[in-house]
Amino acid sequence: MVCPRCFQSPLRLPARRVHVGSIAKRVADRLTWTVYNQENLEYLAGNDAAQAELQSELSPEALVWQQNQLQALQQRGGASNSPGSLSLARVIYGLTARGQAIFVGRGAGFYLPPLNCLHVRIIANLADRVQHMQDWLRLTPQQAEDQVLQKDQQRKKYLSEQFGERLSDICAYDLTINSSSLGEETCSDCIIVALNGKRESWDPGSSF
Repeated sequence: MVCPRCFQSPLRLPARRVHVGSIAKRVADRLTWTVYNQENLEYLAGNDAAQAELQSELSPEALVWQQNQLQALQQRGGASNSPGSLSLARVIYGLTARGQAIFVGRGAGFYLPPLNCLHVRIIANLADRVQHMQDWLRLTPQQAEDQVLQKDQQRKKYLSEQFGERLSDICAYDLTINSSSLGEETCSDCIIVALNGKRESWDPGSSF
């Protein structure tokens, strides 16, 4: 078990929701933390040199914690034990042990023990997500909706294969917020408040 006084908890945000990237950046700027999105995590997981560099930056205590988490993951079995998943998990555990990290995507929050992260789900209505996709990729409304629904199916398939029944656990997330009704700034405020509350519960006086 990682000591919360040694490692600063990461924040985990699902990748598919509209505004998530902007919300993650707002939170990261306020905390002076680093955002790791799906592309960053996949690059690190597939690059031996980058992984070796990350490993070299970890303390002996962090390396022990990382190895303990990998062993626990292997004991749980399932698709998350595939070579690619274990490589991704090693990266996530390494970045977690180093601290001050925000993960967006790849189911990072399902790899991590609840004590060591604030797991946030950000939702938005379909119309907002389609508009975001349309603006981002310069698509027609129908093309944008097709893209959104396709990405939803891909994400659901990936998470189902990797984590199975854990997805149906309504307590898997510490916080669920609606970016369509609250907006980016209020969502960011809510996340900071929740992070401070969780940190305060196991490390009084450690709020940001």
